[in-house]
Amino acid sequence: MRHDGPQALFQAYVDGWVHGDPAEILAVLDPDCVIVESHGPTYRGTKSVARWIAEWFGAGGVVEAWDVTSFYHQGTAAFVEWDFTCVFAGNRTRFAGASVLQCSGGRIRELHEYRMTEAPFDWTAQEAGGGAAAG
Repeated sequence: MRHDGPQALFQAYVDGWVHGDPAEILAVLDPDCVIVESHGPTYRGTKSVARWIAEWFGAGGVVEAWDVTSFYHQGTAAFVEWDFTCVFAGNRTRFAGASVLQCSGGRIRELHEYRMTEAPFDWTAQEAGGGAAAG
């Protein structure tokens, strides 16, 4: 199956996770893809990705929602913001995140995910000890 453009490719990847369908996920990945999860694990090639997917779904992992909130692209590169909810090992997790992807030959070649570690809040000087320190 071939999808046109980064937006369709990313949405098909997301849909595969939500549907719990490994074939759907793998169909949009380049055989030599590199996927980096937001907490560090890196998968190189579809064989490695297939093992990860099988283990994740095999352990009862379920993606309840993966909602794309914004999408930006230039040529074959894209930046995506999203909200993600899953259940794994009996724990329900929800967080906002982003992905940077590079496509080639009608497939996702590289995908690097990032996530927020805390819920967004409005900053005030009192919360930061009164100073404006650089981070």
